[in-house]
Amino acid sequence: SDLLSSNKKREDEKSLVLMQLPSSLTVNDVQGARMIATHNQQASLVVERKGMSFDISRVETSNAYICVSPNQQQEQPAAKRTKSNDSKTLVSVHARLLQPGGSGASFLELKPKCLSISHLQEKLSECVFDPYNNAADKQWTGKTLNSLAESLQVSQKQVMTGLQRMQALCLHENGVALYGLLSQEALQEATSYIIATLTECEEFAHYTRGISKKECIHQVMTRVPTEERYPHLRDVICHTLATLESNDSNDNVDDMERDGDIIRLDVTKVAKSVVQRLFCQQTEPWDEHDLLSAWQREMPGVEYQVSVAMLSGVALLDSSTGKWSYFSETDLSTNLVTRFEMLFQKRPKWTLQELQPYVQRFTMEELSEADLLLQHTSIITQEVDGKPTKLYVSKSIKK
Repeated sequence: SDLLSSNKKREDEKSLVLMQLPSSLTVNDVQGARMIATHNQQASLVVERKGMSFDISRVETSNAYICVSPNQQQEQPAAKRTKSNDSKTLVSVHARLLQPGGSGASFLELKPKCLSISHLQEKLSECVFDPYNNAADKQWTGKTLNSLAESLQVSQKQVMTGLQRMQALCLHENGVALYGLLSQEALQEATSYIIATLTECEEFAHYTRGISKKECIHQVMTRVPTEERYPHLRDVICHTLATLESNDSNDNVDDMERDGDIIRLDVTKVAKSVVQRLFCQQTEPWDEHDLLSAWQREMPGVEYQVSVAMLSGVALLDSSTGKWSYFSETDLSTNLVTRFEMLFQKRPKWTLQELQPYVQRFTMEELSEADLLLQHTSIITQEVDGKPTKLYVSKSIKK
């Protein structure tokens, strides 16, 4: 639908519907904005100029409004305006009185719309790049940025922020950027080659200080047997390496030039990738001492120590046995309702510290962690180790 602002003239003014703009928008901002309305979904207004989107709802009751048509007379320059002109000169204009509950009283209200990370994840799960199961001649069909924005009824800027937050896979086909998810098998294979490269190449021993991205990818590629290579392998290696990068880009990079090729890896992310392989090799719960010993032996680099804090979001400690069992955040459903069901099936009660790594990727600036937990959990207080502690339980459990 076309959006008509006060600087456009329509003969059938009575057929127009008013739209109340929030304080964050001006009339100029909505020029070029578009409405998106699909079957069984609420209509949305997308303002790409501001990178924002809004739910549109019709309001039937309000205080009385007077809608005045724009003055078609040319406004006098400020220098020529006088006090007499401003206070005594009257100009006839068309006006409509909008009475609550009466004819023409309804108008459209805009409410800021947040991108749902879980909905974005569900869209991307329709496009999983799996080089080991897909036919060799089958072209991968990912989602374009525009198609994701249209289906989610949000701005492209909001979608891009979500894609970066969840580290979605991006591949280029015929010059078009396509987004989706990388299969767990492909991710684990690529990660294993990267870990092997970090372990075997002395030049990468201090990977948290800064390494050459191009050289690292080159060394990883040389370790992949010819028969195991597939189209987009280099892109997959590059993507997997990016998932191990440090989020903090402000520290010094060991006196190296910041030319775009130098990257720093996060030791905790590397450590989690290593320990996940150990849990896959042994399905039985691990004794803590044995786990830490095996884990440390497998860690690349010469100065990095592992700790149980790094198991957050990967494994859970059974306090009765003192052993760690595998429970990875990446294996849980991307549907938030189902994810919380799986969490409470595993444990009926969680502390905030235990729960955070399993929900943090679904939080964004518009949806805080507290709001997310309020939607899906209830809080009870019980004594733990002799201290009153807040515990999160399923909403279905009565306090």
